[in-house]
Amino acid sequence: MFDPQRIMDVKWAFSAKKQADYATLVPDDSITLAVPVIGTEIFELSRVQYTDEMRYGKGHEFATTQRELTRDSKYARTMDLSSLAAGWVCAFGMGKVVTTQPNPGGNPTAYKHVFTFFDPATAGKQVPVTTIVEKVSSAANFLRRLESMAISDFTISGKNREVCQVAVNLMGSGKVTTGADASFPASLSAVSLLDMGVMTFKLGTQGAPTDLSVRLLDFTLKVTQNLDAANGYAPGSGIYRDRMWVGNREVALDATVWMDSANSDMLDHWNSNDILEIQLNLDGDLILAGQPEKHSCDIILPAAKMTANQIGVSGDKLIYKISVAKGDVYKGAGGTPDEPLQITVQNTIAAWLGT
Repeated sequence: MFDPQRIMDVKWAFSAKKQADYATLVPDDSITLAVPVIGTEIFELSRVQYTDEMRYGKGHEFATTQRELTRDSKYARTMDLSSLAAGWVCAFGMGKVVTTQPNPGGNPTAYKHVFTFFDPATAGKQVPVTTIVEKVSSAANFLRRLESMAISDFTISGKNREVCQVAVNLMGSGKVTTGADASFPASLSAVSLLDMGVMTFKLGTQGAPTDLSVRLLDFTLKVTQNLDAANGYAPGSGIYRDRMWVGNREVALDATVWMDSANSDMLDHWNSNDILEIQLNLDGDLILAGQPEKHSCDIILPAAKMTANQIGVSGDKLIYKISVAKGDVYKGAGGTPDEPLQITVQNTIAAWLGT
């Protein structure tokens, strides 16, 4: 009897670990993390193939032969922002992490992870890749290990008094392994959601930005790796990619804030073309009752300028629409830290990007 598969029954799982190399999968027993997703995206496989359809001399316009040349794989996830989701996208979307324990005696399961962009000149051009498992149904061939998945870009956003979200696009080698996974997590991972109600937004002079939290309506931060997907295929690699190099990284920020009738601060910054420091700080639940450490995600652009500062209208009130484009995010302009972007995540994951 035919039994259709429900989209609500689909599951997926991911790992804090990276693959030891581009061809070696993360072991099943290390793919133990799972969170709900927003939307119904399913893993996408495609191929490029040769065909003689447009070759002449056959006596007709139809194909007589085909040959597969390459396979491609893409995956998209949108999740409620938690300290777990933030750590995962930053680890694989930025590539460098320094981890410490802020309170090892009183709160030994709290870990602070400082994410920045890795340096291709010293660490090589290969981005960290991981293995994802998607379980479309209980049939063995529908449990698919998505190999060598790299984050192309991720976007963290929030508005009003809602839980923030993170959207991520991934690209893989095109290779998929099917079969049973005895280690597939039986339940979702415990998470602490991050919402706009416990957010601090600061913008202003480097080293001493002004708290504008009460004026913030929404924000969107996009981080892009510009993966060199085309050069992932090489002579001898067959139909699958055998590498994924980083491209020119980009950071962009958009925010909407209320205009202060007694303060022309945004206009003054725009007219002066000031280099600004921008901070977005999101706190979640306490990691351990009685201890100060919280689940959190702290974003800092130490040196940035505003490309646009348009005055607009929201209802019957005036607003500023602030845009920081990729060419406005600086390194070496006196910011602390001297990075274009730093994202600090605190959660209970002991390590990211291990093997």
